[in-house]
Amino acid sequence: MKKIFQIGSLACSLWIGTTLNTQAQYNQYAQYHHSPLLINPAMVASSNEQRAILHYRQENLTSGFIYTNPMISYLQPLYKGDKRYGGFGVGLMQDQTQIDGNNALRTLGFTGSYGHNFTAGKSNFALGLQLGYYNKNVTSDNFTSREEILSKTNTDQLLTASQTKGFFTGSLGGMWYMENSRGQAGKYLSASAYHLNTPKYNFLNIGEQDKMPVNYVFAAGWDLVDKEKFGLQANTRFIYSRKSQQLNIGALGKYYLNEKSHLGVGAWWSTRAIVVGAEYAVGKFFAGLSYDLPTQDLTRGSSPEIVLGFRKVLGGKKAEEKKEEIVEVKETKETITSETATERYTIEVTKDAKGNELKRDTIRTESLLTEETKTSRDATNVYMIKETKDKNGNVIKTDTLSTTARDDDGDGVANAQDRCPNEAGVASNNGCPEKISEANLAEIQKQLSADAHALLFESGKPAIKTEALPYLDKIAEVMNRYPKNTFLIEGHTDNVGYPANNLALSQQRAESVKTYLVGKGINATRLTTKGFGDKDPIASNADEAGRTRNRRIEVTVQK
Repeated sequence: MKKIFQIGSLACSLWIGTTLNTQAQYNQYAQYHHSPLLINPAMVASSNEQRAILHYRQENLTSGFIYTNPMISYLQPLYKGDKRYGGFGVGLMQDQTQIDGNNALRTLGFTGSYGHNFTAGKSNFALGLQLGYYNKNVTSDNFTSREEILSKTNTDQLLTASQTKGFFTGSLGGMWYMENSRGQAGKYLSASAYHLNTPKYNFLNIGEQDKMPVNYVFAAGWDLVDKEKFGLQANTRFIYSRKSQQLNIGALGKYYLNEKSHLGVGAWWSTRAIVVGAEYAVGKFFAGLSYDLPTQDLTRGSSPEIVLGFRKVLGGKKAEEKKEEIVEVKETKETITSETATERYTIEVTKDAKGNELKRDTIRTESLLTEETKTSRDATNVYMIKETKDKNGNVIKTDTLSTTARDDDGDGVANAQDRCPNEAGVASNNGCPEKISEANLAEIQKQLSADAHALLFESGKPAIKTEALPYLDKIAEVMNRYPKNTFLIEGHTDNVGYPANNLALSQQRAESVKTYLVGKGINATRLTTKGFGDKDPIASNADEAGRTRNRRIEVTVQK
């Protein structure tokens, strides 16, 4: 009876380890585009990339079971000259089942694959063979007898040591593919069969020998977009065996940052989960991450998967250099130059084997002309002229760029209309300086006084207020209109303070006004300043309003 209980306990554990993990000797990954050794042995011949890949997947079940699947693979394309004729790959993988944190079943496998490539136009065909050795181990330290379970005093472990079995497998595959713009399989159809020899295994010779089922894997991919910056491939995978089936359908998009770097995002629907993933490649390195979201089997928990890899694009070795063939030279070409006064020509001369000239071709023409800009004037105008000269300095062309009326005194009246061409004047007096006449002297003086009285100052300060500047500009306009007249600028103060200080302050105020007017173009020799202090008020100093009016400037026309 005890033997029967032992057999049942062990068989149950082995069933859990071999069925819930798809097949312990044939683990599959959600990111199947990074595990070609598990899709089809022929895929090692379909890529121009040398790759080393570390793959890790962990499936967590709500019942406490954990399945981990690490795998290391290396793929190498094979070239003859510039032509890729095949490739090989090796893989080391482990498939381990844990129950409540304790190891129960582990499979360690090593595979070697070879694929051979055949090319027919744009289509490629590849056939592949894979041989593998697997070591299957069950750890039974945690299995106990019926007596221990029933708390009997006579307790002994069901099994006191781990059991190990090893076996060999053989697999075949074939695929059709067409390369995209990056030398990858942009369109492909693939079919393969793994473990064709269906090896047998069991533990402790309990029960009948169990056979490893044949796993059939069908895969396809098709580039929907193949652009310089963006690529999108739809792909699918279907796995069929005696014990399980699995279908994956989805797409992987890539955005290319440059020739060696890209960002990728993918999503796949599976018969039991939705898979989302992302990857990043920079230079020779790439990394991927995906996550399974269960949809049907609610006993399954999270399934994270990580990929780290190295890649290098190979182009094939150069074919051996061919011996140079002695070829009779039929034609020779030489380059000569020729010049005229205005141009230089580069000419290619073709000659036959005897040196006879066959033809001449002008391959480049350069201008030898130079250009010089200068001014010229006559009695009434100033001209801007462009002269074009040949290589000897001879003028061969003259172009007038612009014509401007001559105004020697700069008063804005052209010489042709200026009665005083050498003395600045005003347009209203035909270019001659204008002097205030007796008839309009009183009116002009009245205007100057009104504007000057608006130049108010703060008590004890010589600076002109900003709001008074427009009135100073009006005074400057009058002075510019009559350049023959001179003007007296008087400064005045109120009676606050000492008379001596007020006298100096009034002089400073007059000088401030003069400085501003000189800045507006009035010749300083036409302006005279004088300070009167508080001696000449125009209003009472008894109140602030009167004192404000007394802090003033007077501008007087001098004859």
